[in-house]
Amino acid sequence: MSKRRPFSIGDLVRITMLGSVHHGKIAFVLDRVQYTRLNPHTHQQTFTATDLIHMSLPSEDEYVPHPDEYSCRLQLISSGPDELDDRGRQVMVRAKWLEHVSSVEDTKNLTT
Repeated sequence: MSKRRPFSIGDLVRITMLGSVHHGKIAFVLDRVQYTRLNPHTHQQTFTATDLIHMSLPSEDEYVPHPDEYSCRLQLISSGPDELDDRGRQVMVRAKWLEHVSSVEDTKNLTT
């Protein structure tokens, strides 16, 4: 399990993916898309290629959210001085390529 704090809707983030046209840009998190995996408590065995060919697909209830794998839908609020203005544009970015600038939880603590 990751030691990173998960991103929440409303967080202010910076895109850290090197080589991306959005690298270094600031954005708000609008939504999270959680990836799933097979439940490790019900699927502990390994399978051969032949087993996989003859197996049926697992049912939807056999999947659980992956704790560290998700993407965020972001709304860009900054752009570089030599770039087209991307402010307001929405993009999807994997969470591992984001870092917190400001968290909604931190803001809530300031107002209470």
